[in-house]
Amino acid sequence: MFTSYYQDVKEDVIDFINENIALSDFSNKDKLRDYLNDTLFTDDSVTGNASGSYTFNNNKAREFVESDKSTVLESIREFNISNTEIGKRFLDSDYEYFDVIARCYVLGQAIDAAIDELDYDFDKEEEEEEEEEEEEENEKN
Repeated sequence: MFTSYYQDVKEDVIDFINENIALSDFSNKDKLRDYLNDTLFTDDSVTGNASGSYTFNNNKAREFVESDKSTVLESIREFNISNTEIGKRFLDSDYEYFDVIARCYVLGQAIDAAIDELDYDFDKEEEEEEEEEEEEENEKN
């Protein structure tokens, strides 16, 4: 059930991580965050930005837009979308457009929250790697 763009996108980010990411492949949160931002900004399963639709259903997109209008308005302002473009899209009832821009807008915050929620200890991985390197070095000597 849709509650907000932020919550919806965060859940999609967590699903993406669980299904596609080995956290041990990333040395720290920043590298994971950068990868996710670059990858998910154009991923239809999270933002819909690749095809221009997350829902592939204009009526469903309209429900989402109407359920979280404040985020849609924030995204329009943040992305500096012209009044002409907004008017054209609104008159065309292009709710998928507004749905996608709202999802893109909250993506960074949703990624940060998803990473924190996973509670993965990147420092532990680095410490273990350093210990292994020390052991190998000691074995050589």
